[in-house]
Amino acid sequence: MRRVVYFLSAVSIVLVVACSAISVKNKDIEPTVFELTNTIVDNIHYNKQLLNDEFSKKVFDVFLENIDPNKRFLFQKDIQQLSKHKFKFDDAIKEKDMSFFDSYVSLIEKRERNAEKIVLEVLENPFDLDSKDSIELDSDKYDFVSSTNELKNRWMQYVQSRVVNELYFSIKKQEENDTLPQKSINELQVEAREKVSNRIKDWFNRLNQLERTDRFSVYINSILSVYGPHTNYFPPKDKEDFDITMSGKLEGIGATLTVKDGYVKVSKIIAGSASWKQGDLKEGDLITAVAQGDSTPVDIVNMRLDKAVRLIRGPKGTEVRLTVKKLDASLMIIPITRDVVVIEETYAKSLVMKHKGDSVNYGYIHLGSFYAEFGKRNGKRCSIDFLKQIEALKTSNVQGIIIDLRNNGGGSLSDAVDMVGYFIKSGPVVQVDGAGQPATSYKDRDPDQQFDKPIVVMVNEFSASASEIFAAAIQDYGRGVIVGSNTFGKGTVQRFFPLADAANQLRIKTENEDLGALKQTVAKFFRINGGATQLRGVAPDIKLPGIYEFIDVGEKEYDHALPWTSIKPAYYTKHSVGLNLETLSEQTKTRLDSSAYFKSVLKNAKLIKESKDITKLPIGLKAFRNYKIKRKEIGDSAKIKEIAINDVTYDLNKIDLYEAQSDTILRSRLNKFKDNSAKDHYIRESLRVLSQMVKN
Repeated sequence: MRRVVYFLSAVSIVLVVACSAISVKNKDIEPTVFELTNTIVDNIHYNKQLLNDEFSKKVFDVFLENIDPNKRFLFQKDIQQLSKHKFKFDDAIKEKDMSFFDSYVSLIEKRERNAEKIVLEVLENPFDLDSKDSIELDSDKYDFVSSTNELKNRWMQYVQSRVVNELYFSIKKQEENDTLPQKSINELQVEAREKVSNRIKDWFNRLNQLERTDRFSVYINSILSVYGPHTNYFPPKDKEDFDITMSGKLEGIGATLTVKDGYVKVSKIIAGSASWKQGDLKEGDLITAVAQGDSTPVDIVNMRLDKAVRLIRGPKGTEVRLTVKKLDASLMIIPITRDVVVIEETYAKSLVMKHKGDSVNYGYIHLGSFYAEFGKRNGKRCSIDFLKQIEALKTSNVQGIIIDLRNNGGGSLSDAVDMVGYFIKSGPVVQVDGAGQPATSYKDRDPDQQFDKPIVVMVNEFSASASEIFAAAIQDYGRGVIVGSNTFGKGTVQRFFPLADAANQLRIKTENEDLGALKQTVAKFFRINGGATQLRGVAPDIKLPGIYEFIDVGEKEYDHALPWTSIKPAYYTKHSVGLNLETLSEQTKTRLDSSAYFKSVLKNAKLIKESKDITKLPIGLKAFRNYKIKRKEIGDSAKIKEIAINDVTYDLNKIDLYEAQSDTILRSRLNKFKDNSAKDHYIRESLRVLSQMVKN
């Protein structure tokens, strides 16, 4: 029997820049991918759709938003032409008709070339720095243009806003540093125009490198998004990147790369990586060519970054030779033997904490994601690493543990279930309701309770999916206290369907071995109390203010998100030791009311709300300067206060402390983790809650 692996994640796909490893010559696979994806969602998706005019209109609206979100390319006449297909997407799916996509590709490429020509013309003309005009930033407040002059004006406003912004900061920098050569406004304006011009030209250069397959991803994902925000087509390259996110590792040289003026630039070297160990590659270096071992180098100047990365990345143990332009303009060929690059931030780490003057030890575990190397024997799994951290903390006789799931977007469902099992004796953890199937309870498989003392689970607006399963189960059992802000609200289960496998099963002939994969929602998960976490998330037992206090974030912000529902509760027994949540909450509120730090957080949250509501920006220099001065005054008054924490001590657990003695890279990472944690007021407040739970 084939094992089905589920995963949960708050990863969102940015459709406009989706990339594909499929060759342009393989245009023939588009009808196959189109047919396969639509067949699979129609038969298996949890949120089935009726293919009718209403469905078609939703697809059309999403598609327009994806192809020209700021309305700087298409004309109203183009929209009228495209609108003839507004109610025909259902028919196109049924008839496997790709004609609309073909006409769209021809149109958008023509309009992009036209826009580039207009922008280059705009860049040659002078700007009115005394302008009283402003640029509207919210595209919902204006329509598509009806004429070339109107489009030119729209681009002029955009370009001028960028120039004025650059000029403002150049003037400010000069005013604040009298050791710099003092230049006139005109001289600074020329420099600002040149910088903006280079950036915009570089942006159009990247836009011109888009291929038909990129646009196909936009098209097919516009259709799929109507089924829900977590249903997406992944071309082969994107699927590989998703697997890297899930496992927390990749094989390569260990450098972060960006594009600068057509060159691939090294922006960061990861400590302990292959490039760090080799030593010659430095931040700021420009990579001009890539060779696989002693093969002929491939020139990567002006190459798309994703394609350049494909050449540089490779299996562990293989050699890549980089031709590099150093900062002194000299050229160097750097041979690097690829190795495993660990995305360290995601892995489980722990500390031992205590209040100064108190002998009681407490544990703190940070988990960046519910990572798992699916399908790999003895692969990395967060549940195993998490248990090791618990065992390490137990050697310090901790009386309680804080589990930090803030900004943890999810991952492996099975690992989340196992981790809940470490804190309960037995019972269900989550209920999974598949399309047309009865709900199934996923139960604790650990016969032992690994830790039976008090726990606190930290969450925020970006704790999603598997994080919400964990927090909800701990809350429903009364096993611990949830501290922070309301979670993201992603309560759906996704599964990957490799399209080549689906083609074989459906007897659809294809010569391509890899057609990419379809990630679609196949189930919804429910708390053991019967309620979904979908849309509503998990409400904390003890609320701490956050910077997104007054704005909506999370699943509810997505178009076509699935609704909240409920099912019959599972049978479970609550933890025998009751938690006095009312007392804990009241004591926390008293501390927050007198906390200068959290007062400043609330003030900053209000500023963020006000800033989000501002959608117009002056494009004249004087007006823009006055705007920035006013915003800075408001921002400074609402800045989150940096208040030192001096009543808590933080130490590495004994196992990490021992291992770090002989590993300087590990010691550096762990000390950075400890130092950052020691500045975190949310950890400190969570420790206070945990301390009350232990001592009361």
